[in-house]
Amino acid sequence: MAALSRADGCQDPASVKAILDQLRVSQAWQQAVAPLSTEPEVSTPAISIPDQHVPVSTPIEGYIPDPAPATATSSPSVAALLSQLQSSSSWAPPDKTNAFEHEIDYSQSSDFPTADVILPSTNAVTSPRVQDPRSFTFQQALPRISQLADDSGFVAAVTKLKKEQDELERQLWEDRRNIYRKYEEKVKIATTK
Repeated sequence: MAALSRADGCQDPASVKAILDQLRVSQAWQQAVAPLSTEPEVSTPAISIPDQHVPVSTPIEGYIPDPAPATATSSPSVAALLSQLQSSSSWAPPDKTNAFEHEIDYSQSSDFPTADVILPSTNAVTSPRVQDPRSFTFQQALPRISQLADDSGFVAAVTKLKKEQDELERQLWEDRRNIYRKYEEKVKIATTK
């Protein structure tokens, strides 16, 4: 598994940033972010992404662009389908009865830097409830992931975590290989007797 992640080149922060930049200029991204800023009934605030210089035409290996882009009239967009799913009354949040006994409080963790989100002020007495990032939909998570990818401290922490994981996987592989060799020798001895 570690060899697979090295082969696709995603450990390079520059390539990750380039992929995120391509995502920001894509039509799907624009459709996903636009409904968040125009729909007032959404309980979580839309996170705006500052305008940056984004390369417009970076070729992607193995990608063949569609010669005729799909229009909204020919087929429903992903954003429209997602909004239908979100507005469905049959959806219920996950049941907390099967949750882990010891849930991690991410608000107290100092391992990863977090960006402060300034909520718009309201005249209401109660403040809007902030949604747990672990329960974000894909559409809600994209702006947050993009924001975290721009944070060099977060990228460094994730890179460090990935290196530690690679080292642990290497140690596990060596331990498994040693166990296999040990028992292989015992089997050889037992079969030759």
